[in-house]
Amino acid sequence: MKSNTLVGRLLSPAGFGLVLILFLLPFVSVSCSVQSTTVDSTFTGVDLVTGGTPELTGPGVNDEFIQEVDALFADELDTDVFALLSAILVMFGMVAGLLRNRLARFGVSAGLAVLAAVLAAVAVFRTPGRADAIRQVFSDQDTPVTAVVRPAYGFWLALATLALLAVGSVVALIREKRNPAPVAEPEEEYEEYDDAGPSGLDILRDSPN
Repeated sequence: MKSNTLVGRLLSPAGFGLVLILFLLPFVSVSCSVQSTTVDSTFTGVDLVTGGTPELTGPGVNDEFIQEVDALFADELDTDVFALLSAILVMFGMVAGLLRNRLARFGVSAGLAVLAAVLAAVAVFRTPGRADAIRQVFSDQDTPVTAVVRPAYGFWLALATLALLAVGSVVALIREKRNPAPVAEPEEEYEEYDDAGPSGLDILRDSPN
């Protein structure tokens, strides 16, 4: 596949590197509502990998509220193992893009892209468990708390990029099998003579005894 196309450029360490950068964007948003108050918490992909605290927005969100939520997260939230494995596979994909064997490069890249996408999706759809820590902020109130979890744009961009990497790698793998790169033939060595032809010493050396 030609490297000057978009997919051709992605089928390299740069493609998986782009996915790793997308982990810095919002991956999932959790909205917790009680009566007329709604608090939105946004987790980036890095937050899921490291167990970090989300960005909080909404009425009544102040430093005291943020510190309370941060304390709850510190006690109850750990690294999401699925998000961590997804990030590790993405880094392996960057290394796979350096393989000299094209069949191995495309095959390994396709497999890693699919696995990384599946693990990232599992991590995002497990996020409702993280909403429990935010619910505890309202635990002293009798009104039930409603939590709504939504995948964010960073997750969809990462998923789309991984899908493009997987499909592009499979297509490149099929093309490589159908039209393998030609193997360079070894150059033949020719004995050079000057214009006068072989010398008498060469004739005597090549003649049978």
